[in-house]
Amino acid sequence: MTNQQKRFNDIIKLNQEKEEVLAFIGLGSMHDLSRLDAYSDIDFFIIVKSQHDKKRYMEDISWLEVHPIIFSYIETRDGLKVIYEDGILLEFAVFTMDELKHIPFQEGTIYYKKPFIDELDLKPQIKTFHPFDLNKTISNCLSNLYVGLLREHRGEHVAAFLMIQVYATSHLLKILDQNQDDPFVVERRIEQRLDLDYQALYPGIQNNKNAVSKILDYLEPELTFHQPIISKIKDML
Repeated sequence: MTNQQKRFNDIIKLNQEKEEVLAFIGLGSMHDLSRLDAYSDIDFFIIVKSQHDKKRYMEDISWLEVHPIIFSYIETRDGLKVIYEDGILLEFAVFTMDELKHIPFQEGTIYYKKPFIDELDLKPQIKTFHPFDLNKTISNCLSNLYVGLLREHRGEHVAAFLMIQVYATSHLLKILDQNQDDPFVVERRIEQRLDLDYQALYPGIQNNKNAVSKILDYLEPELTFHQPIISKIKDML
């Protein structure tokens, strides 16, 4: 058993008898244990009875004190991050049963549920995320390259870096890897799925133009249109 599995089990044991705690669902590598290693965080949902319980479990994290905590914060309206003294990271969300019905998420492993909770109610009711639109993604990528080069020519190298080596490359990866491993972050485990020259795609802030050239090398074979904007981008190089 890994340290992460043991820690998650300890959290569940501390809380499973509480009336307001209805279920724990393991997500990410806590669902697909083949991906679990020493660098994995603990992704999970905790399902509670009411909005009052949700507020309390987000604001008071004493229910996680199975080991000393050194860092924590509320990241979203539903989610928190917590880091323990030994380096284990929790990334989790608190939901009620009603909320769970209305959010898209990848199916997880039910580690605990109250006997009266139907297992089917803990599975995704909304199974589709935003559908992938190839033409829009290509257009977004090209737009990022164009705007990035405008900023590069203006001397805004940091802003250009974000447009080119973050936003445009993310769109490129979605184009080349349409069966994404993680629907929220395409870059997760991308090296295992796409054999690309990542050093050339991410050459650093002083090499934004080189990054544009490499993105076009990978992008152009996927295109049957957009030649005028591609020519404009190449002229700017």
